[in-house]
Amino acid sequence: MDLVAVLTEQSLIEIRRMGEAGEMYVEDEELDPRESADVDALARMHLLADITHGFPNVLRMSPLRRRRAAQHAVRWRWVATIEPGRRWMASRLALRSSAHAAVLWALVASRADRHVRDSTD
Repeated sequence: MDLVAVLTEQSLIEIRRMGEAGEMYVEDEELDPRESADVDALARMHLLADITHGFPNVLRMSPLRRRRAAQHAVRWRWVATIEPGRRWMASRLALRSSAHAAVLWALVASRADRHVRDSTD
């Protein structure tokens, strides 16, 4: 499952929608009014761009390198982003399919105790 492609595609769609409308776009998340990325369209666009900014590099890799790099990229973004970002990632993958969500949970759970090491890989 290519989580990187799904998240990149969804972030571009949502950033474009928010840019055109000038207001928040939300699918199924429960938003936290204390989080700027949950109430302000510009902050939300920034968050989505931040989550996915390195993903196009992964998408250009050969299939052999891409799988491992994609896993690392998703794990790292999970650790490095704020709670609204993690909520967004989980939500969008679950909307795509339960299999996508299961892959995400397996990835982040498998390395949860080693997230500090990920930042220096």
